[in-house]
Amino acid sequence: MKARYTLFLLLIGSVLFVSGSLSRLVHIPLALANVQLLIGSIVQALALIMITTKALRYPGFKDFLDS
Repeated sequence: MKARYTLFLLLIGSVLFVSGSLSRLVHIPLALANVQLLIGSIVQALALIMITTKALRYPGFKDFLDS
């Protein structure tokens, strides 16, 4: 998987999280703010795990740490 897709997942998770937060702040009962917050947090966590594993497997990462 390319890093572009993981960044896209991180962006989607952030949008879901912010929209859930705004829905909860404005007290919109039909927006299911708790579900949006939960899904946004899970998507963000998965995207961060995926991008971390992608960065750790990158060949130049070890050289970066050694310098």
